[in-house]
Amino acid sequence: MNSELITNKPKVSVYFGGRLGNHMFGYASLIGIAHSNNLIPVISESNLLWDVFKLPIHYGHFEANVVIRQKNVGTYEKIVENLEPKDTLLDGYWQSWKYFENVKDELLTKHFLLHDDVDLESDQFILNALKEKHKTKDTTIVGVHIRRGDFVRQRLKGFSAAPVSYYYKAMNYFRRKYSDLLFIMVSNDVFWAEDHLDQGEDIYYSHNTPDKMALDLAILSKCNHSVISSGSFSWWVKLSTAFIN
Repeated sequence: MNSELITNKPKVSVYFGGRLGNHMFGYASLIGIAHSNNLIPVISESNLLWDVFKLPIHYGHFEANVVIRQKNVGTYEKIVENLEPKDTLLDGYWQSWKYFENVKDELLTKHFLLHDDVDLESDQFILNALKEKHKTKDTTIVGVHIRRGDFVRQRLKGFSAAPVSYYYKAMNYFRRKYSDLLFIMVSNDVFWAEDHLDQGEDIYYSHNTPDKMALDLAILSKCNHSVISSGSFSWWVKLSTAFIN
């Protein structure tokens, strides 16, 4: 973690809500918007991202002179393209890739770098999975993220959990393509996943607890391919996997 920032240069911060995937979107958009407007990006010392990544930015106390509230979730709003040189808070989730397209590669190479302990633990998890399922380092690994939980309960708000048929279709696609294969299954409702999906020799379930989302992200990002579901966490899994591979 970098030391607290003390500067008179205008700064910008963002509202962080939700869990890891939402935080990553907020942070990525913050970096992109700060870069475009020549502002200093700042987040609080208590932000959960510090526990996951080796963030290269500063933390600090932040009091906004200007608050910009997002009007619609999941859309790009041009209001952030020309911010005034004032301490600004971006209130919202800011979940559009367009906010950080200008810094996408930098995010993956300099910002979203896992702490060493998470990195090593994810490597060991994959090695254990290969060993238990009698696979080798040459086995093609497909990470499968199964989002349940609040997406099942909040259908009236427009959220949707992928049906079982989606996972079967995606997994069978990879089975036809690769003869030596291992699926690593990650879910926020692993018992549902085990009840409704395969238990074959080419499937290995993660039983990590909810506080291990960073570990699950690391595991999935190191797979050769991905089957993603709804939600921001899956979005970042796919981007990270594509970048690593």
